[in-house]
Amino acid sequence: MNDQSDTAVDLDYPLRAPHNSVWIVGSCNGLVCIAIEEDAVFLWNPTTRKSNRLPDSGVRMRYGCFIIYGFGYDLCSDDYKVVVIFCVLRSGGSYETEVKVYSLRTDTWRRIGDFCHGIPLNDSGRYASGSLHWSASGVQGSSYSWDIVSLDLANEVYGKVVLPNCGEGRFDSTLEILRGCLCVLCNFPGTRSDIWVMKEYGQTESWTKLFSIPHITNLWDYEHSTLLYLSRNGEVLLQLGPQLVLCNPRDGTFKNIVIHNLLAWLEAHIYVESLVSPNAGNVIQREHQ
Repeated sequence: MNDQSDTAVDLDYPLRAPHNSVWIVGSCNGLVCIAIEEDAVFLWNPTTRKSNRLPDSGVRMRYGCFIIYGFGYDLCSDDYKVVVIFCVLRSGGSYETEVKVYSLRTDTWRRIGDFCHGIPLNDSGRYASGSLHWSASGVQGSSYSWDIVSLDLANEVYGKVVLPNCGEGRFDSTLEILRGCLCVLCNFPGTRSDIWVMKEYGQTESWTKLFSIPHITNLWDYEHSTLLYLSRNGEVLLQLGPQLVLCNPRDGTFKNIVIHNLLAWLEAHIYVESLVSPNAGNVIQREHQ
């Protein structure tokens, strides 16, 4: 994030084809998990250009269902894990879930307990402190609730993270990760967006409002907004719809980030280079079929 515009670099990712849809599940320690179409999941290191196609999870898409993923690192067993949540719509508008976990160490999928706190809302789980986290919607009486549901990758047990007290009024919330900590972006339409960070994982009282970003017409008029990065000098990199914007919360100024050689894009992720292998021990790299 310098004062000059940057140029896009084209990466030769696995199973690349003109019409394939690619879903970036997440990035952890230099490995990127990507899902291509509905059934091809890869672990990929863009730095070394090595990739590993995971075995078939056995989950199949059909009418009235959707799939949510997550990717993270199990610190206790030194293992990378991929989680797939298969949600099926039942009669009466309720959902049932089936959850499977892939272990890179064993190169196998296992079924674990069903997602038990509502329905996951965000496309991919957010990884922090050895757990994956999803925004989830549930029903409380006649109204809907918004929760943060966690899955500890070591013991594979679900939990809930108490939300920050964002204040009064109507606002939209998105769950993100900032410097390895859980972060909630509370957007008050037409007014401001507050950025909250849980500085000590699992400690509700550690939720801290870092700053507020003023509403800027024509920038916040997008349904999708994502907090990507906080620089050392306090500037915030945001994705607002199809735009990348650098914000200085101290003076409320914004600057569009121009990326050359990029015709169109849908989402952005932060990636840190490493030499971590996407293959487990003696696992032979699968051919990109």
